[in-house]
Amino acid sequence: MPTESAETLPKTLPGVVCAQWRKCGKAGCRCARGDLHGPYFARFWRQGGRLRKAYVRKADVKDVRGRCQARRQAQAECVAAMNQVREMSSFLKVMESS
Repeated sequence: MPTESAETLPKTLPGVVCAQWRKCGKAGCRCARGDLHGPYFARFWRQGGRLRKAYVRKADVKDVRGRCQARRQAQAECVAAMNQVREMSSFLKVMESS
């Protein structure tokens, strides 16, 4: 069944986007004197207990950072909702016992 809206749901991504500077290893390069190449942007996240990394194009950094922030925000809201459920559950147990 096709959806009524052509827009897709916003995608969230785990992790954070960090800027990195690199040395290329060439003896005569500017990075050998300390002026490193970059910044290059990468998204880091944990998956199956391992640290994962994916490079992010400069043009996509703002979008990817926003998606990562949206995921962290959604997780925080979920934790807050679960805490409220726990509080209500303990309150109901107290009310039932009295």
